[in-house]
Amino acid sequence: MKRTFFPGVLLAMACGLTGCGKTTAPGSNTTSGVKFRAFISQDVSTSSASAGLDIVDAALDKLVRAPGVNAGGAPRVMTVAGNKLLTLVFDASSNSINAVNNKQETSAGSVVLPSWTESIAITTDATTGYAAVPNAPVAGQGTGAVEMLNLTNVSLEPPIPVPAVRYIALSPDNTHLLAFSDNSDTATLITFTNAGTTATPNWQLSTTTPPAAVSGLNRPVWATYSADSSTAYILNCGVECGGSGPPGVAVLSLSNNPTLALSGSIRGPVEISSNGTLAAGNTLGAITISNSLVLAGVKFRQLFRKDLLNMTPEQFFFVAAPAAFDEGLIDGDVTAASVFDKKCGVRNVVEELLDDGQLGGNARRDFRERTGKC
Repeated sequence: MKRTFFPGVLLAMACGLTGCGKTTAPGSNTTSGVKFRAFISQDVSTSSASAGLDIVDAALDKLVRAPGVNAGGAPRVMTVAGNKLLTLVFDASSNSINAVNNKQETSAGSVVLPSWTESIAITTDATTGYAAVPNAPVAGQGTGAVEMLNLTNVSLEPPIPVPAVRYIALSPDNTHLLAFSDNSDTATLITFTNAGTTATPNWQLSTTTPPAAVSGLNRPVWATYSADSSTAYILNCGVECGGSGPPGVAVLSLSNNPTLALSGSIRGPVEISSNGTLAAGNTLGAITISNSLVLAGVKFRQLFRKDLLNMTPEQFFFVAAPAAFDEGLIDGDVTAASVFDKKCGVRNVVEELLDDGQLGGNARRDFRERTGKC
């Protein structure tokens, strides 16, 4: 696990601006008309290309508009709200956050941050955003703050000081945000409350539960949560980020845990067999193998029982969380069932592609088309 780590929804450019089918110049009052689409941040401007959010027909891997949405001179990291109303986009040319109206495919406004960020989050209701800004000035202490964005009027709220904060992860119920700083063995847990209603949310920093340190970690860099937001699974980068031990996952209960004591851990890599069970000798502490969360170092040669074109058997980490498989192709989450399902699992799909000789230059498209038929 390398320290250069880009969480959130950041889609790489899958093809060049030419040679990907017909493109359409963005109109002032029209949308692409594509129902299943993806935004791809493109931060290069030349005589023949403009920076912006390119719009891709995700069902066909076809470029529709380039650029499709104006999101500044160098749009980069993105994240989309759970209700799909807004996408937040960081523009590195102006250190600003653009709020893009997904339905209208236009910017709903922007706000300038104190400095750069590479980690942003948005509440599921699209009313509040957050950005980790390591160099944000804070009166009376070192730099670093989580900037809070009011997305109703696209403006900054008072910042939440977290020295050298680099990455943030928001819980599904929007009440907890874990913040991670460089070269640290602690994380900061920030609690929010809804001062409004379910129909009209108004997320505020909790006045009764101040930000608190989660200790006992090993260079933490990211987290994911259980579906009910009662448990956080914190990814430790370990020795590769200057820590003292191997990478793994720490388990933090967010219910009735005032001391923020860790309740278990998974030390990676954990090897799983082809039927989805733990290989002999693995110890997970309080964690059990299920469809909830699995950190697995999978030996590809063993998993697929293939030589994989004579490649050296590499180990990869899968962070498996409940998600539909087609969504997993986009956001990186792959369930245990997705890996081992007989019909549409990763193993079977890759084996079929190898047998058909299709795992070549168009592997990504072939894989998506094959899994999309399941």
